[in-house]
Amino acid sequence: MWRTAGRQSLVAICLLLCMALPATSFATDQIKARADDLKSVYIFNFIRFTEWPENDSGQGDSATTLNILNNDRILEILEAIAAKPAGRQVGLKLQSCKDEACIQGSSVLYIGESEWSGLDPLLKLVDGRPILTISDIPGFAERGGMIEIKYHNEKLTFAVNLQAVERAGLYISAQLLQLGDVVGRKNE
Repeated sequence: MWRTAGRQSLVAICLLLCMALPATSFATDQIKARADDLKSVYIFNFIRFTEWPENDSGQGDSATTLNILNNDRILEILEAIAAKPAGRQVGLKLQSCKDEACIQGSSVLYIGESEWSGLDPLLKLVDGRPILTISDIPGFAERGGMIEIKYHNEKLTFAVNLQAVERAGLYISAQLLQLGDVVGRKNE
């Protein structure tokens, strides 16, 4: 009797666990999608609060060219943002990018987390150029990138490497700098 009841309980527990796993996976996917939505909004606002040198938008016209390395989900979300009135006002052009000419033709370069191992050569490629570099790679700002999107205390935050920004001849609004952490101050 106990064996049958024990088996039935075990089967019931297994069924409950199996039913819960897809829901957990779905919940994780939803959290990741929301995080990508927030990252995309952050990226768009970083662009809005950055000024490039006179007559240098990366393409010789008034458009801001945002090239994205290895993150199709962020590209997709930013395309939707660029289609809205605020995105059209900024004149945002987007594309997925992998080759050197494309990277150097950027006004803004978002570097996906999968580029972690090749980050240093990428940063050398754009160093000193008026290209705003943004990534969610841990330690990105400390390694010479300009803006690192990161999680801190379960919230999305960012850090700005001020020396890298200044070396590129870019200006980031003080309003934006007040909202994030600043690394790479001249006295550091």
